[in-house]
Parts: sequence; structure tokens; C-alpha cells
Amino acid sequence: MEIKIEGLVELKDKLGKYGKQLPFALSKALNDTLYGAHQAVAREIRDSFDMPMPVIQKGVRYTKADKRNLAVTIYLARGEGNDLDVESILRPHILGGKRLVKASERRLRRFGFMGSDQWIVPGPGAPLDRYGNISAANMARILGQIQSYQEAGYNKTKIRKTKAVGSVYAVPRVGVFRRTGPQSSIPVLFFTSAPQYESNRFDFYYVARKYAEKNFPKHFSKAMEYAIKTAR
Repeated sequence: MEIKIEGLVELKDKLGKYGKQLPFALSKALNDTLYGAHQAVAREIRDSFDMPMPVIQKGVRYTKADKRNLAVTIYLARGEGNDLDVESILRPHILGGKRLVKASERRLRRFGFMGSDQWIVPGPGAPLDRYGNISAANMARILGQIQSYQEAGYNKTKIRKTKAVGSVYAVPRVGVFRRTGPQSSIPVLFFTSAPQYESNRFDFYYVARKYAEKNFPKHFSKAMEYAIKTAR
């Protein structure tokens, strides 16, 4: 998000003895605008997706301005520290195209069950949480069972012949299944072609820019009044 302000030199001259308050007023106006844009983007996440996870909703970050650095930034968390890489998750919904490959998909490709041109989507037997996702713990259990079958000499051209109800097995290039009975199974994961996302489903840039363009003038006017009122 970028805000251009013209005529500052002329404005500073017009303010006379209060001209020295201009950097303070600008930094306050920028930060007030930044906070409003941050809230607008967070609301847009809730409006764009069905029950987004709280960590996604809270993944909007910003850097504030001060009198020496009159610049603000609003961005999505990039996975620093313990942060989830929200930017990578939401980027396809902003720019369109394919989503990034998940760690679970890389493992399934490495096992040889899934092709390099395939991605996973949950099946009807997937253990989904309230947000429609498979938790990391459940995905780890699923992959752990599949890996143990492979390490035990699983023949990739044939379904492992196990009678254990609840056991999980993978069918190459088809999916992952959980056995529900001696002769029945339910799909847990499907292996599909790459999902394609349309751009601007989550219109991050437009929402931030629209808020800034609409609200910066009033924030600056109030900040300038405050700066003059409190000038020493």
C-alpha cells in the first residue's frame, strides 16, 4: 500500500511556526490510516472465506511510521518465527493460479503414491476440524500408517491386503482409503490435478488501497489539528 502526498513544502510554509509539527501529524495520520486498513483487510478475509482459521484471520501484519520514517506497510505473515506462512496460503486467492505444495503432498510424492502433477483434497472419510481442514496431528497419523506399510514391503501395484478395520492404505495416483469392514473402505484423501484459483477472490490490494484513499485525508486533517493544539 502506498500513499503519495503532494504539496508538503507549500503546506509547511503556510503553517508558519506550526510547520515543525508536520512530520508528527503525518506519522499519526499514516498510522491511523494503517490501523483502519489493517482492520478492513482482516474483515475481508472473514468475508472471502467460509470459516477461516483464526490464525489466518490474525495473519495481517503491519509496520508503523514515525517522524523520521514516514512510511507504513501492511502485509501478510510470511512464516517468521512461529508465525504461519499466511502469505503463501492466501497468495493464490489474491493472484490466482496453483497453491503451493504442502509438506504432506511432498511426502506422498516421495513415497511414490502420488504423481508430481497431483495434489490432495479431503475425501468423505477425512477427519476434518470445524474449519474444514485436516489437523497436523491427524495428517501425521495418516502418513505414518502409509509409511509403515511402505517400509514393510508394500507392493505399489497392489492394495495391501489387511483385514484390520480402521487401517489406512494408499492406492497409487488414486487416493488414501480407510478400511471400514472386511470388504469396504472409505476415501480419506483423493489425489487430483492441481486446483486452479481465480485472482482477487481475496482482494487484498484493493481493500487496503480503497480504505487508504478514502480515509487518509480525514485522518490527516484530525492529526494536524491535534498537532497544532498540542504544539509547545
